[in-house]
Amino acid sequence: MKRVPRKIKVPANQIELPFFAPRAPRIEESEIQSREVRLSGLALKEEALKIAAGRPVVIQYNNNRSQMISMKRHLDGTMHVRISRVMKIASVESWKELGLWIKNPGKNNIFTKGTHSGEFIRSPKAELVLSKTKVKREKPIKSLGRNFDLKTIFSNLNSLYFGGKCDAKIGWSRKPISKARHSIQLGAYYEEDNTILINPVLDWEQVPLMVLEGTMFHEMIHWQLRFRQHEGKRRKLHDVEFKSQMEMWPKNAKYEKWLAKNAAMLIRRRNYLSRKKKLET
Repeated sequence: MKRVPRKIKVPANQIELPFFAPRAPRIEESEIQSREVRLSGLALKEEALKIAAGRPVVIQYNNNRSQMISMKRHLDGTMHVRISRVMKIASVESWKELGLWIKNPGKNNIFTKGTHSGEFIRSPKAELVLSKTKVKREKPIKSLGRNFDLKTIFSNLNSLYFGGKCDAKIGWSRKPISKARHSIQLGAYYEEDNTILINPVLDWEQVPLMVLEGTMFHEMIHWQLRFRQHEGKRRKLHDVEFKSQMEMWPKNAKYEKWLAKNAAMLIRRRNYLSRKKKLET
């Protein structure tokens, strides 16, 4: 049977075009079942947590085998939560308990006997997943160098600008952080194991203390902004928010000026140390 175009009334100043009324798409039974499966997955568990928490929650996952959940409240009221990936296979009831714990940690218990989360974490299924979870083997890092003690620098900055809340591990990197021959990376913050590493090229008598402080302050800001969400696939680590916090450090202008003037010297020093290490090995 031939379909006849149906017209609708439109304002006089618009073009009037005929159109065919679209038919509602037919939903197969298999598609309905697949939707139900998706709804019963991780998205449903995360939603249950957010509803139980009663506040905006941003969730990130890690491979932590000892601490299943940690959280930090941001100034805008959003709660940023880090959860071990093993919890992805836990029940919705366990996720509700996590949400209630976020809402009131002192009143609501998690991972204790008699709770859903406690029964799950002691189950053979959870133990199997945890046993297969790959975690980097921690190696002791040194903070005391020939010319500078990183722990002292870190402690001073932490108390002055971060309220003593920065809990990152600190030490000298064992090898150059950047392999680029004509550039140099002076420090790095590794979110996975909460560690700040400083390039050993700075452990040199020709480098002023201010440069160590500036590099440390830079990486501590990365620690402070670690829970941020980034729009798009590419993360902008040094955006406007980061730069504004960096400028709060009184010596930042002198620090940037010194780096611009002496970057080539540090690269030569780094290359020299790399050649020396190869000869020794």
